[in-house]
Amino acid sequence: MPHTFPITIDATALSNAAYLIMDASEQNLFPPTSTQGLGWTANTQAYTVEMALGDYLFQIGSAEISTFHFQVSSIGTINYAAEFASFLSGEGTSELRVLGYKVQIDARYITADVVWSSNQVFTPTPISLSTFTLIPSPDYGLSDPNESSDMDWGFGLDGNGKFTYKPEFDYANGGFLEGQGTSTLVLLGYPLLVDARNAGGAGVRVVPGTGVPFATSGVTYVNMLPEILYTLQFQDGVASLAQFKLTDAGEIIITQELPWELSIDSFHPHEGLTTSKGGLGLTLPVGVPRLTVNRVLLTHPTLETKKSGELVGSKS
Repeated sequence: MPHTFPITIDATALSNAAYLIMDASEQNLFPPTSTQGLGWTANTQAYTVEMALGDYLFQIGSAEISTFHFQVSSIGTINYAAEFASFLSGEGTSELRVLGYKVQIDARYITADVVWSSNQVFTPTPISLSTFTLIPSPDYGLSDPNESSDMDWGFGLDGNGKFTYKPEFDYANGGFLEGQGTSTLVLLGYPLLVDARNAGGAGVRVVPGTGVPFATSGVTYVNMLPEILYTLQFQDGVASLAQFKLTDAGEIIITQELPWELSIDSFHPHEGLTTSKGGLGLTLPVGVPRLTVNRVLLTHPTLETKKSGELVGSKS
């Protein structure tokens, strides 16, 4: 049996609800009560466990292999690379403290609630203007409160505690995020005007959208993130089959479902300016995108069945 040393790990400063520590054989050392050394460690306290000489990986999610490594020396002290010193402490001691970086995420523009995606093991509390303590990782993500929409876009935190994301996601480039290279990430989203005055219902609501009132006028305005599946209600609390989502580039993808017909145009278009991001050859004037819903009057009620098909519209 290799000689071991009592090593304390304290990650309670992090916003993560759990973490993994893997050794060279890819066995998780926590929780200490686990006979097989497998499973997540609930991040509720510091833990002291016996650790042998070697290299260890600290992970915040099951797919997060690019977090950080640390080493236990032959005399039972902790070492780590100099680049990690800004968010760790305990070099040369037997206690590793994971301090992280304090950052903010501002989701106040977004109509629907957004939470951390499940693979980050965060408590699913909706984000408003929220402060988190995070470690560097290239793969943070978000989801809707029911985690029914796995967003295929994400963002990272670099070694200096600053947010990173793809350049095309930046608001300056027509995207939906702001805060590249800073400690505050603003989710700006994409705007959409929904006109359901002729949908044959009592009004309209776009869900998910906690706290958004049912608009008896039949008209509502929302600000959305890509890859969330949105559903229209034409009766308060009753979901319809009329659904849509946005691509990362702000293109609106709708599924035609009888008896409702959905169409896309621009509200208050700017004369002479157009965008070709609509797909399927659809070019729209630049303006606020408008989704119009009409109820189709069918001669034979038996024909009111699902009509599958997708139409791609555009952001402004």
